[in-house]
Amino acid sequence: MKKFFGLFSIIIFGLYGCPYSDDIPSHLRIVNNSVSDIYFGISSSFPDTSLSHIEVIPFYEGNTTQKIEAGDTMSIRTIILAEDNTTQIFFFDANVVEAESWDSIVSNYVVLKRKEITESDLEMSDWTITYP
Repeated sequence: MKKFFGLFSIIIFGLYGCPYSDDIPSHLRIVNNSVSDIYFGISSSFPDTSLSHIEVIPFYEGNTTQKIEAGDTMSIRTIILAEDNTTQIFFFDANVVEAESWDSIVSNYVVLKRKEITESDLEMSDWTITYP
């Protein structure tokens, strides 16, 4: 009986989905309209604008998953959004991130740009964040 109920729940959830996810696309786009490669970092700690709250550190141990080449677009999951809050996205020069230590970037606040985004901002921009 438990297996039947579990399977039934999965089928119902699959057919109707989660009400929250119906309103929000599963991905958003980050567009790099500059002539330089960039990295980005996400923080849900607004109004604290320090870099110490970035959830995934750009280029940590050589990881380039948060690197967007000049003129390119990246799709990321909307799970990064702070629920009922403002999320921040920080943009960094790829050359700096790859040459300097993260501690140095944090202590000197080496940021190209910081954007505050909300769900309504993303709805108005067709779920696209553009740099610069």
